[in-house]
Amino acid sequence: MRNAKKKIEFIRDYLPEGCENLLLRWFREVEKDFELVISKERASKLGDFRPPYKRNELPVITVNNNLNHYSFLIILTHEFAHHTNWSKYGNSIKAHGKEWKNDFATLLGQLVLRGIFPEDIESALENQLQSPTATIYSDINLVRVLKKYDKGRKSLLLDDIPERSIFELNP
Repeated sequence: MRNAKKKIEFIRDYLPEGCENLLLRWFREVEKDFELVISKERASKLGDFRPPYKRNELPVITVNNNLNHYSFLIILTHEFAHHTNWSKYGNSIKAHGKEWKNDFATLLGQLVLRGIFPEDIESALENQLQSPTATIYSDINLVRVLKKYDKGRKSLLLDDIPERSIFELNP
């Protein structure tokens, strides 16, 4: 694929150490090229994959710029699995169906085998390796562990707020 090395250089500052060569291999091996966009923070999603609307357009993978390195890599892997599925099957399969689950687990497993993640994240990723979910937010254990690597961001989970507390969303 064209520009695989440029894509890695573009996102290098968002990645944990040691994953660049594997991502380079993935990007080079995928049949169809794609555009990679680092998006500003979005409340509704951490990343997405959009197939092209017109014949001469490229599909687009976006990942939010406010994620810690490990979250960024997991979301990028999630969206790249969508791209590999679209490259193979077009729009004929479900977005988070068995084909996507298999590809996502395989890609994530390659990262785990290379020791890219700290032990606590590796352990929390076990569920995703066995039965990938459409969003990491459905795995509260993984969310809690990834949250520990957020720098300078104060965020709470509902479980962290004492009962009968008064709180405000997005002040």
